[in-house]
Amino acid sequence: MRIPRDFTIQTKSTSKRLNRATSRYKSIILDLLGDEPFGETPKQNYTTVPALMVQVPAIDSDALPTKLTNYNYSLTVFPNGTAVAASFSIYGAMAAIETFSQLVLHSGFINASSINIKDSPQYEHRGFMMDAG
Repeated sequence: MRIPRDFTIQTKSTSKRLNRATSRYKSIILDLLGDEPFGETPKQNYTTVPALMVQVPAIDSDALPTKLTNYNYSLTVFPNGTAVAASFSIYGAMAAIETFSQLVLHSGFINASSINIKDSPQYEHRGFMMDAG
């Protein structure tokens, strides 16, 4: 699958945090494409992934994460190039976008014909730091 130069990350969320993240990750993904056009291979040989649709509930907000924040997400890229990330919170959605960005190779391709990822944290806490001094 190929990521085109006009790739977008779309969401209907009004979350400022999520919208900043989508902008940041779109830049990261497009930077992977480089300045050179895609070789001499005809584009029709590759499925194009034109956009990543990010779905979060309308009630989700910019509230800071808490112990109860749901970080679960699913990320699906269908064989026809449709890409969907779904989560119950903006924080799970941001994790899904991060995962998608890691699937894009430096050549602008995703080395798979379809993808289905369901992820959630194994532990209740994301991290812990203690200053012993």
